[in-house]
Amino acid sequence: MSGDLLRQVFKKPPPLPYDPDLDDLDDEAAAAQELRSGDMLPPLGATTTRPLSFAKGGGAGGAGASGRYAPLEWSEFFETKRTIPIYPSTSSLSSSSLTTISDSNSGRPHETRRGQEESTDSSAASTSREEEEGEEEPEIVFNVYETRGKPGSPLFVLHHGAAHCGLSFALTADRIRALAGDSVSILAFDMRGHGETRSKEEYNLSLERLATDLKNVLEAAYDHQLPDEIVLVGHSAGGSVVAEAASRNMIPNVLGVALLDIVESFAIEALANIHGWLERRPNQFRSLDKVIQWGVKSGTVRNLESARVSFPGMVVRKKPESTTSSSGGDDATTYLWRTDLLASEKYWELWFTGLTAKFLSIKTAKLLVLAGTDRLDKDMTIAQMQGKFQLLVFPNSGHAVQEDEPGRMAQELLQFLKRNERLVLPSHPFMPQHSSGGSPTSSSTSLHNTQTLAMPRPASPRSS
Repeated sequence: MSGDLLRQVFKKPPPLPYDPDLDDLDDEAAAAQELRSGDMLPPLGATTTRPLSFAKGGGAGGAGASGRYAPLEWSEFFETKRTIPIYPSTSSLSSSSLTTISDSNSGRPHETRRGQEESTDSSAASTSREEEEGEEEPEIVFNVYETRGKPGSPLFVLHHGAAHCGLSFALTADRIRALAGDSVSILAFDMRGHGETRSKEEYNLSLERLATDLKNVLEAAYDHQLPDEIVLVGHSAGGSVVAEAASRNMIPNVLGVALLDIVESFAIEALANIHGWLERRPNQFRSLDKVIQWGVKSGTVRNLESARVSFPGMVVRKKPESTTSSSGGDDATTYLWRTDLLASEKYWELWFTGLTAKFLSIKTAKLLVLAGTDRLDKDMTIAQMQGKFQLLVFPNSGHAVQEDEPGRMAQELLQFLKRNERLVLPSHPFMPQHSSGGSPTSSSTSLHNTQTLAMPRPASPRSS
């Protein structure tokens, strides 16, 4: 995000009191409110009470709800949803156990395919295996969304930002698949302390820990046999995670790295104003419909379709201890933010410190997508002019660029892949066969003897 936009957001944040009658806003008033709200960072976590069950999709509309703000299911955008446990004694899980479909009361990996009914037990993914003799309890159980392409296809790894969830990339993933078919694979997951991922250390959100989590998820998902071409994509704080992993060569076969709306200097400057943002944001909602409605009308996400799939994953459902309400227990259900970022405040500045140097040190192709057009910091401006990374500007987007313009994002990511894909060249110079008077060229030097060379094209410094 550009510096001027960040300053505008945090120095003059829009008033966001909890409005139980938000549904009563007509379309004209809603549009006016969206224009006033401007470009805002994604919602940040409010303190929640543990343990809480996850909010599931469906109606859950409450009074005044309409189909316009009804939640959408993950299965409309990804092919599979599964859990990947990581154990303290091992860096990742073997592929043999990843293919197991678990029952609702085990801690084993669970996979749900599109069209398959999900378990109604929201704690299934995080239930420990300590009751099974000789098996240890997982340190963390990741919630992973995937759309697999044909064997050997390039892989897009999509890492969300703080207080978001893996479903913030749902529409982008769907558009990539629509454009590329099975020629690419896609993986997104809920990072530690977010979405449906469960761990013993929910708020150990150090950059090193998050980068290791990314490495472990990929190794477990592909049984240590990663695709030959991987593109790491990170939004906001997720951009810091993929830059950390790529700069330290933690993940092999990385073809390119894309950061979405994150620049070091402006991100650090914005941190001082997060507390003010938290004070102005509603802490609870009566229904999922109202969560989605707030997300759009506040301007946090400008694409209603994306908000309908991503915002339900950003909250948890808390039912009252007593269900003696005269109108029924469901009416008293409230939804709270899933992630409490205040619990990870000590890591905030560390997420972004050194991001520019890490990003520029990455040896593969690099892409930076921004929502603002005014300027980069000095180091990034010089690097961009020198052609060290490709710059794209989405002037019609807010901070959540992948949610606001998923169609364009999908096109740009696929073009980024195509420009930098590895070339297959002959392993030896072509030697024409002699028609007579000399020995024919050996078959070992024919065009059939080839090897794959990593020869990414230099990134274009263009902006658009």
